[in-house]
Amino acid sequence: MKQISTLIMSALAFLLLAAAPAAAREISCPHEQVRTEVVTPVSDPWWQTPQVGSLQNTRVGRVGGETTLFCEYRAYGSTVSVMRHPPVRFQNCSAHSGGFTCLREGGGRPAREAASVTYRTGPLSVPQTWRADLDSGSINSGTFDFWFHAVTATNRFLEPMNGARFGIYSGSGASKQDCIDTPKSSNNIPIRDLSEGTYVCYRTSDGRHGIFRVNERVGRSPGTLEIGFTTWE
Repeated sequence: MKQISTLIMSALAFLLLAAAPAAAREISCPHEQVRTEVVTPVSDPWWQTPQVGSLQNTRVGRVGGETTLFCEYRAYGSTVSVMRHPPVRFQNCSAHSGGFTCLREGGGRPAREAASVTYRTGPLSVPQTWRADLDSGSINSGTFDFWFHAVTATNRFLEPMNGARFGIYSGSGASKQDCIDTPKSSNNIPIRDLSEGTYVCYRTSDGRHGIFRVNERVGRSPGTLEIGFTTWE
């Protein structure tokens, strides 16, 4: 009987440890190398040459009064930074080679974030009444994730399709894990709620997670939804 009681107590202890919230989170820079280029269109005879920059440094700083994680790459003879905010409740961060350790109050053992390998990324222009596929980065082709649905000239929505789900993210620079944790639904999102600078986390019809940023306000009907998106593996 004593042996059975010991086994039961050991099993309960294991379950309690497994269910305990992570006391720290390891965050890796998104890539060892990044491709940098001028995105402003230039007319002939001008051109620009993209460059590939390697990760040189990581640091913790502040932007707009908020803790910000910087992954710094070398390109164009200068430093190009990729930035994000730490996860909510993990604000005590330190930089190390290739990433960061962000502690929850009380310290503890790091729990690695979901791997954030990029599957597809880029800008996307979705005209009113058109559909978009965030796995392929295409419009009006593929297995659609949302429809820019215009019921009337003023009653317009981002309408999820084929099981895709969306949720507005109340922050900026979300990681894959942040987007996994963000509540999402198949409910329509009014276009009026997608102001410039709004971030939206999503799960595509193929089950991948991602985030997009609204790059400019949608104009009067017929408008175009201009976004920059990243879909992770």
